[in-house]
Amino acid sequence: MDPETAVLICEGLLRACEAKAVLIVDRRASEIAHAGDSAGLDLAALASLADEGGVVFRPAAAVGGLAGEHVFACVVVQQAVLAVLFDDISKLGLVRTRVKQASAELATAQPRRRATYLN
Repeated sequence: MDPETAVLICEGLLRACEAKAVLIVDRRASEIAHAGDSAGLDLAALASLADEGGVVFRPAAAVGGLAGEHVFACVVVQQAVLAVLFDDISKLGLVRTRVKQASAELATAQPRRRATYLN
């Protein structure tokens, strides 16, 4: 996964979802890319979501977020976890749709390519 492309996708997803933070972490809890305020989030807890597979929706407190925040995460290419931290301003349906689009974009991304769903 190209880190520059991953950052562009994170930034686009952050804006599209009006999220607090967007992160991509690998199974070893190493951050690949992020956008927004990810301070205080437990990367190991996010990485452990990869073990559950599929899509996960949880209160953000499970990964070090604040009360009233939520995390929506899914496993993407190379067993990395794409996680979106958001509050009640963002709609879960919108987050799901945008994460699905971003996941597809990550799977086919070429270096320095703008996310197609932002056009």
